Amino acid sequence: MHISVFPQEIKNLVKNLNNPLLSIDFTFGGGGHTKIILDNCSTNVMALDRDVTTTPFADIIKNTYGDRFNFHVDISYRLKVYTNRADFILGDLGLSQMQLQNPRGFSYKDNSDLDMQMGVDSLGSLSNFLKSLSEYKIGEILREYGEEPQWRKISNAITNNRMAIHTTKDLKDLIAGVVKKDLNKALSRCFQAFRIFINQELLILDKTLEVAYEVLTKGGVLALITFHSLEDRIVKTFFKKNLIDLQLILPQEEEIMRNPSCRSAKLRIGVKP
Repeated sequence: MHISVFPQEIKNLVKNLNNPLLSIDFTFGGGGHTKIILDNCSTNVMALDRDVTTTPFADIIKNTYGDRFNFHVDISYRLKVYTNRADFILGDLGLSQMQLQNPRGFSYKDNSDLDMQMGVDSLGSLSNFLKSLSEYKIGEILREYGEEPQWRKISNAITNNRMAIHTTKDLKDLIAGVVKKDLNKALSRCFQAFRIFINQELLILDKTLEVAYEVLTKGGVLALITFHSLEDRIVKTFFKKNLIDLQLILPQEEEIMRNPSCRSAKLRIGVKP
C-alpha cells in the first residue's frame, strides 16, 4: 500500500488557499494527494499520470467526487492547455510503492522483466536498450543519473554481458559480480539511473516546470516533492529564479517512523509573483 508523503503539510497548504477554482495534481499515482486536496478546499482538481495502471484509482475518486475531478493518462508538460488557469499545482516526483511492487523492473529486490517504463513518453524496455547502448553511454547514464562512483566497472561488465541481461536479477547479479563495497547503495544508484534514463525524467521535469509557471495564476502556489539530489537541484534552481515566498519542508521524525521511504523527501513551495 502506498502512503502519501507530507499529508498534513499538504492539507494545511490547501486549507490556506484563497478560493481556488482549479488545482492540478500532475503525478496522480494512487490519488492520495488528490483526495487530500478535494477534501480540504472547494477546488476542482485536474489530475494526470503517465502510468495507465493508475486509471482504476482515478475511477474510484471520480465516483466519489463527480464533476469536481477529472483525470487523463498523459505527460505533465502538456498542462499548457490550462495556461493562467490553475491556482494550485502539486507534483510528487517519487516512485510509488505500487510501481515498485508492479513487475516492471523498478526494484532490484524482486525478480521481473527488466522493463522500467513508467508509461507515456518512456523510451522503451531497458533490457532492449542495454543490448545496443555503447559502453560510453551506459557509463554516462550511471555517472550522471546515478552518481555511481564505480560506473566504469559496471558499464564494462554490462557491455560484455549485455545479451544475457533480461531480468532485474540478471542485472543485479552482474553488478554484484563487480561491486565489492556498498552493494545495496550501488544497486539503488544504478537502478535509479536507468529508470531516469528510460523515462526521460529530468527532461520531462524541466519542461513541466516551465509549463507549470505558465499555467499558474498570479499568486498561484506550486508545491513539489522531490526524493533525490538530481531532481531537487533542478526544482530548487527553478523556484529561486521564478517564485517568491519560498518554503522548504522536511519530513518530521514521526512521519519517517510511519513511512521510512519518505526520509529523503523534500517539499518545496513557492508562489507565482
